[in-house]
Amino acid sequence: MIHYLVTRDERWLVDHFLARRGRALRGVLRPQLYERALNRRWAPAGHWVFADVDRLGPRDAERAARLWQELVAAGAGRVLNHPTRVLRRYELLRRLHDAGINRSDVYRVTEARVPRRWPVFVRREGDHRGALTALLRGPDELAAALAAMDQQAVSRDDAIICEFCESSDARGIYTKYGTFLVAGRVIPRHVFFHQQWQVKGVGLLDDALVREEAAYLDANPHDDVIRRVFALAQIEYGRIDYSVRPDGGIEVWEINTHPTLPMTPGPGDPVRSAINDRAARKLVEAFQALNAEPSRTGRIPTGHPGRAQALMQATRGLAARVARKLRRAREPR
Repeated sequence: MIHYLVTRDERWLVDHFLARRGRALRGVLRPQLYERALNRRWAPAGHWVFADVDRLGPRDAERAARLWQELVAAGAGRVLNHPTRVLRRYELLRRLHDAGINRSDVYRVTEARVPRRWPVFVRREGDHRGALTALLRGPDELAAALAAMDQQAVSRDDAIICEFCESSDARGIYTKYGTFLVAGRVIPRHVFFHQQWQVKGVGLLDDALVREEAAYLDANPHDDVIRRVFALAQIEYGRIDYSVRPDGGIEVWEINTHPTLPMTPGPGDPVRSAINDRAARKLVEAFQALNAEPSRTGRIPTGHPGRAQALMQATRGLAARVARKLRRAREPR
């Protein structure tokens, strides 16, 4: 059994996959909610995928890391993605720039550092919906964009400034490549083509582009560097999104630890149906291979309290804080 940990709001992605293109994994891949798993006194043995870790707050990530360590210590099976060691977007992009893989650097808005290269754009570190701004061509445009964010009461705490790397080809087409890693298996997923610099889905589609996408899936041309990036990020399950620069190098935009899995055809997808079927089949095979690895059976005790015990602990803690305040109030001043 593979237990797939995910936050409540994002569980639908894996449920949708299991109901359709991933039907062969029913009984093999079992979604588990962090909200429940972190409040149990035991955990089922088997393999575990800690997905969606970038949506965990610091305290929940620490609790999830303790569960990760308990599962590993008990020999539960393969346990993927340590919740506090996985690099989030900012740290990952900084390291990729320092390693010479990415040309573009990244800055926290709260650092008050001036970008070295222009243009730039602003986005949230933990958000997968894209940029908050258009491309900004210099310090004045950046200052105006940040002032507009202030006017709209947008927090700067998780806002990051990303240097833009031009990656359009001779046709003026921007491409975004998506590739999965599942417990050591690299699985090319898709290529999206668009005339806009921010590529969020299928923008251009014709027979030639579909053939180009299929050729990418066949060749898997960036296997070595993709493995290097995943290893640097300390991620064993997820999907990397990147583009290819004119010099042939790759420019990584993010690694999503709870990526969209192949679903039923949507708008524009029927033409690419065979590609989606192929990607789904490869992902199913990868999860089946993981499930075939040796794992323990039964239950594993954890250090996490049950709900009733957690409530009692919280109540005792509140009572202790009230008692301290009352003692201080009675002390002579």
